[in-house]
Amino acid sequence: MNCYPTTLFLRDVEHALQALEDRQTQTLPSDDRDRERVAFAMGHEDWPGLVAQLDEVRERVRQHFDAVIADPEEDVEEANDDNQLGLAQWRQLWRGELESEEAIKHLAEAGFNAPDKALKRLQSLYHSRQVQSMQRIGFERLDALMPLLLDAVAENDAPDTALVRVQPLIEAVLRRTAYLALLRENPQTLEHLMRLCASSPWIAEQLSRYPILLDELLTPETLYTPADKARLADELRQTLNRLPEDDEEAQLEALRVFKHAQTLHVAASDIAGTRHLMKVSDYLTFIAEVILDAVLAMAWKHITRKHGVPEGLNDREAAFLIIGYGKLGALSWAIAQTWT
Repeated sequence: MNCYPTTLFLRDVEHALQALEDRQTQTLPSDDRDRERVAFAMGHEDWPGLVAQLDEVRERVRQHFDAVIADPEEDVEEANDDNQLGLAQWRQLWRGELESEEAIKHLAEAGFNAPDKALKRLQSLYHSRQVQSMQRIGFERLDALMPLLLDAVAENDAPDTALVRVQPLIEAVLRRTAYLALLRENPQTLEHLMRLCASSPWIAEQLSRYPILLDELLTPETLYTPADKARLADELRQTLNRLPEDDEEAQLEALRVFKHAQTLHVAASDIAGTRHLMKVSDYLTFIAEVILDAVLAMAWKHITRKHGVPEGLNDREAAFLIIGYGKLGALSWAIAQTWT
């Protein structure tokens, strides 16, 4: 499947919505006049025509994900009998099939200090409108993940904290169920997720705000080993080279994702103790420097493309500076207070 035309269509719809509202939004309008305006902007005669195309595109995307991500009931390695029994109990608890007293007892035996609060939190999630309105395959993925997630939470030294911090992430990906499948099909990723979220409220918040960062948890060899400046520059250059030169929005989004991902690596390495505090500070500074270099080059290309290259200069080297005030990156910054 060629995703590029699909991506362009969805982005054009998003741009039309944002132009209409004059703000960042992805919500389809409810007003009939606004609907007709969006349809006209997208080249359709009426709103039903646009909705029909949008539904068709969404279905293609869903089929693509279904082809890539295994169905919840398929391709799962069988665990041992004891583990299956434990997961069955968590499944019953998640589905509300246990009496409250029995559920609270199970949570207490699993190490929860406030099992009643944990149960109430899980019940609230299960009966929430977001969960109950999920499509079948999405709900099946969530239903398959939750016993594994609760088992991983219980394995943590602070299960109450781990549950509180990981739940917003689950809520954030209820409509992006490929991430639910990713967590379910990669137990090691789930293990790293629990470890990092329990150790750092900052990481838990970042993952909830930017679920795309879950991809970074798939490769622990890089997750806990932040890149040096040369490798950072090379990775960012390769990422930007894959994007159209005139698509500034895609380039800026790539910069944002790069920054969040690389900062996550640094935070994870700090929490794991694989890097000394002063080295952690250096790595954050490297990230800032590499991004500034890329932004400077992008700005120069934009200016020269629009106004031409000033006389006596060439188009390969930026002829202006970035001037800032204060600290760059994290040099001499109190890093430990940032994500713990």
